[in-house]
Amino acid sequence: MYCRNCGKRLENNALVCDACGTFTSNYANTQIYPAKNYAPEDTGRTAGDNISIAAFIISLVSLIFGAILAFPIVGIILSGIGLKNTKKGSLGRPFAIAGLAISIEALAAWILAIFFVILLILLIASAV
Repeated sequence: MYCRNCGKRLENNALVCDACGTFTSNYANTQIYPAKNYAPEDTGRTAGDNISIAAFIISLVSLIFGAILAFPIVGIILSGIGLKNTKKGSLGRPFAIAGLAISIEALAAWILAIFFVILLILLIASAV
């Protein structure tokens, strides 16, 4: 085999001419690097798992900060959706259960806080 650019004699399996650097016809027919599969890897997570994890995070936020009454309610709703959409043994199921428990606890804390504030207001009003 000869280089089509400079005419130098080459080995039959040469990919590039070592004299001028021109690619040979073998190079066009050869795949130097194997093709990689760039498809996303299946992690086994479902949309229900993602909702369950989001519910858990919202529940933690509602328990730690407790600034807005809607957080525990949203946590309960998302945890319920997550429980419904996850399979037993999946990654998101424990997060949904924990999110539900934490959200109920945060909601109970809100209800107790509101009750005690009302009770305090009534006590102050009756003392005056």
